[in-house]
Amino acid sequence: MTTLTDRYVWAVVRTAPETQRPELDREVRGLVADATDAHAAAADPEREALLELGDPQRLAASYLDRPLSLIGPRTYLVYIGLLKVLYAVVLPIVFLANLGVQVFVASSFGAALGAAIVIALNAAVHLGFWPTLIFAVVDRLPVSRQPNLGTWTLDRLPELPSPAQSNLTELIGTVVAAVVIVAALIWQQQGTLFRADDGSGIPFINPALWGFVLSWSIVVAALWIVFAVVLYRRGWSTTLAVADALLNLAFAIPAILLLTQRTALVNPAFATAAGWQLDSAAQPWIVPTVVVGAIIIVVACGWNVVEGFIKARRAASGEPTSAPS
Repeated sequence: MTTLTDRYVWAVVRTAPETQRPELDREVRGLVADATDAHAAAADPEREALLELGDPQRLAASYLDRPLSLIGPRTYLVYIGLLKVLYAVVLPIVFLANLGVQVFVASSFGAALGAAIVIALNAAVHLGFWPTLIFAVVDRLPVSRQPNLGTWTLDRLPELPSPAQSNLTELIGTVVAAVVIVAALIWQQQGTLFRADDGSGIPFINPALWGFVLSWSIVVAALWIVFAVVLYRRGWSTTLAVADALLNLAFAIPAILLLTQRTALVNPAFATAAGWQLDSAAQPWIVPTVVVGAIIIVVACGWNVVEGFIKARRAASGEPTSAPS
């Protein structure tokens, strides 16, 4: 008759190579015997000993140096660093490149956007699956056969960010973003995607709103640039954090209102040329697109406001403020 100990030992050694089983069998039986002696006063010493030793598969993994995680600590940091690069750099490039191609081959801009999103989602799955599979395999190789993923040294320590460096980064980023946004608005007014019968371009924004949209964009962009200049010269403070919050509201509220009023925002001639029916359920992609756009605006502006107050608090306490995220 087999005992609990026999069954436990077999559960441990059965996954080991044949050549290691005899030695592992002796070691595990020794552990069980020592644990049984330690529980001699119990009603069932053998059962208590086996419960203390725990899951035999975990015990086997500790003897055979087998990881019990998909990605272990030896390769985890490199794995996470690679995923950050793939999703932050490669995935946006894939989406924008496919969107640029689909604009010229799809029947409408909506179809082009949908195709680009589907391709990006497919790429996101592959960008996550294949590195995970490769690192899972590498993590299960013997240590002597694992590739050299680099050794950490003191030279890798980052420099402490200085307020001037952080504020200069924000100044440059704000000026570039403001110029790009205003330039894009002016560019779309030339109607580069669709042409009317007389050859003139069809702008995306409704001409009836063009004066307001352009004026509002220029004013907000100019205020952001002034804010960035003051921030660069004086550094973060509670006053500038409040000004930052007001600027975010000045951008977010009109932007969301315009986004939700798509029938008033989009030029009817552009919608006709693109094959859109903005007031009809025949375009099921419109509502999710508006919702996602509004969520992105709220999250981005909300985080910008929170980050401003955090940096103001750090500046007041003398802590270094990090570069903007």
